[in-house]
Amino acid sequence: MVVKTEWPFDNQIGEPRIEVTKRMVGALINRKNKFENQAMDTLMYLSDLGLTVQKNRVQQQLNMLQASTLLGVDLAWYGLLEGGYAYWSEIEQVREQLLELGLLTPESFLN
Repeated sequence: MVVKTEWPFDNQIGEPRIEVTKRMVGALINRKNKFENQAMDTLMYLSDLGLTVQKNRVQQQLNMLQASTLLGVDLAWYGLLEGGYAYWSEIEQVREQLLELGLLTPESFLN
């Protein structure tokens, strides 16, 4: 089994929260221009997808750290996902895991 270590993966268990926060804020700053240039329907879709993930995570009584660990993704990226700021290409990389964990359903994905 190959363990991915590049973003959005690289789940660093036990990492200080300040480091996670720094990485997430840095990613948000880098994404600012790209998201400003996105169509409103794309932004709404990504935001709705994030809210769906959050709702399903809470229903399963998982916290964000538990969910990110089960997915094998960076906690900072998971925060971006729930906030609606994950790139579609990143979401596609964890699509199967999101489906397996019940955080999203096949109907959640527009094709």
